[in-house]
Amino acid sequence: MRKTEWNKLPGIMALLVVLHGAVYLAATAEAVDVQGDETAPVKGNMGLAFNSKYIWRGQNLVDGPVLQPEGSLSYKGFSGTVWANYDADEGDEWSELDYTLDYTASLGSAKPELEVLSFSVGYTYYTFPNLDEDKDSHEVYVGGALDILLSPSVTVYYDFDQGDGVYYELGLGHGFSLAGAELQLAGSVGYNDGQWGYDSSFSAGVLSVGLDVPLTSRLALGASAAASLALDEQYDDEFFFGTSIIFNF
Repeated sequence: MRKTEWNKLPGIMALLVVLHGAVYLAATAEAVDVQGDETAPVKGNMGLAFNSKYIWRGQNLVDGPVLQPEGSLSYKGFSGTVWANYDADEGDEWSELDYTLDYTASLGSAKPELEVLSFSVGYTYYTFPNLDEDKDSHEVYVGGALDILLSPSVTVYYDFDQGDGVYYELGLGHGFSLAGAELQLAGSVGYNDGQWGYDSSFSAGVLSVGLDVPLTSRLALGASAAASLALDEQYDDEFFFGTSIIFNF
């Protein structure tokens, strides 16, 4: 392990603790199911994805295979997530570890006719285990979505630290049942208003397809492919694909 990685060792351990806790809670949830009680307010998941590249908002952050573990817990609209990226290409190192807090709710509780409209607010702390702590960054976001055909959504991200800028994203998506599996088609377009030193411009349009195949009531396998199409000369066209396994509880 490189010397600069030691200041982020607690964060990596936090990810392992979340995943270990998820295993324990999952076992508890299985016991609850046996007793027929499905009203437990705490839910969560843990997963591991393998992707051919790490592409983020049109940027190629790792141009080779990556492993991306994740653990999440949620309670009545609030959720906390720990996500990491392991560069399995030339780096062979943990390159990113992120913490996200989110609150998502439907407006239907305030006004029934607004049931189709939901909003989200959240905060993400970005850390980079192989860089000094002053390279870490902080971002807040707010978004809205409509539970109608194509599920349109809009999200605004404001990085008030190292990223120093705003990112706007519009998204569409739709799911189809397919012989017991779920096929997801999605598209998005982003506008980078100065984040991470980029000139203000549209960044990329992303088209993706994913297939989730349930193995049990809680365990599922996934496969996905996506094309990130550059909308400005600062970015490149990218194609990437991956597989994942996720356990819900």
